[in-house]
Amino acid sequence: MIAHSVFDEALACVISETSRLYICKGQPSTMADVTKLAIGHKALPHMTGPVDVPGGRAAVVGAIEDGTVTAKGEAKYWCLTGNGRLLACEPLGNKDPLVLVPGISFTLPSIHIRLVNSN
Repeated sequence: MIAHSVFDEALACVISETSRLYICKGQPSTMADVTKLAIGHKALPHMTGPVDVPGGRAAVVGAIEDGTVTAKGEAKYWCLTGNGRLLACEPLGNKDPLVLVPGISFTLPSIHIRLVNSN
C-alpha cells in the first residue's frame, strides 16, 4: 500500500505545475509528441484536489466550456503540461468521437486524475 500523503504530493505537483490542457489525436509520451499531436488546448484549467476515490486519491480538472481548437481532427487523449513537460495523459474515454473544427470551441466534462493502490 502507498500512503495517501505520497499520492497527495504527486497530485499536488500536477495541480501546481499545470499550465495547459491539450487534447490530442494520438497518445503522446513526450512534450515533443504533444506539440505534434495537439489539436486543441485550454490555458490554466481549473484544478482541485487531492480528493478521495475508491482505492486512492485524485486531482480533478474542472469541466471545460471554452477550449481553443487549433486543427481539425478527432480528439482521443487529454494531456496536462507545465514547465515544458508532459505531466499527465489519458484517453478521453468518450463513447462518441470528439471531432474538432477550428473556430468552434470544444467542451469537456470534468476529468479525474487517479492514483490508486493495486491489491
